[in-house]
Amino acid sequence: MLERTARSLCSLEAVRQGKPSPEVRALLIQHEAADVGYRIVRAIRTPHDSKLVLADIAVDLGDLMVQVQMMAIDLGLDPDKVLKLGIQHTWERFTDFWPRR
Repeated sequence: MLERTARSLCSLEAVRQGKPSPEVRALLIQHEAADVGYRIVRAIRTPHDSKLVLADIAVDLGDLMVQVQMMAIDLGLDPDKVLKLGIQHTWERFTDFWPRR
């Protein structure tokens, strides 16, 4: 059985429907991010359904994260190294703006 990873999804995608262009992948990422934002707004507007709506955010975030990993792979980058770079860069930005004591 094929291991379920972003790399295997890229391979499966390429075989079944052809590899999307970087522009199309970027649009997929934007769509997934918009889904997360939409669920947050929906949870605020329908408080009686907020627990159910917020539970769906985990799936939406997962879809978003997979598309970002697939973009890295499409561009010949290692998703794990990209994530480490992002964490380091965000850490540096956070610490630049934290008040000095």
